[in-house]
Amino acid sequence: MILFIINNAIDIFSFLLVVYALLSWFPEAHNSPWSGYLYQIVEPILKVFRKFNLQFGTIDFTVVAALIALRILKNVINMIL
Repeated sequence: MILFIINNAIDIFSFLLVVYALLSWFPEAHNSPWSGYLYQIVEPILKVFRKFNLQFGTIDFTVVAALIALRILKNVINMIL
């Protein structure tokens, strides 16, 4: 049961990261009220990865690094439990 909850939480957060990344393609979407909530949820984790300066030119790979880290974390938790 705990493994199910942890896996679903990681999957939901991964989905939120993808939505956050897609919103960056639509600047007018940042004016909606729900995008502020999404920003508050996702940004604390992305701050950790922004310390590694994963931006190459105009492309920011911070979200990709966070998604990879979440996938690794999920695999490690699944192996342990």
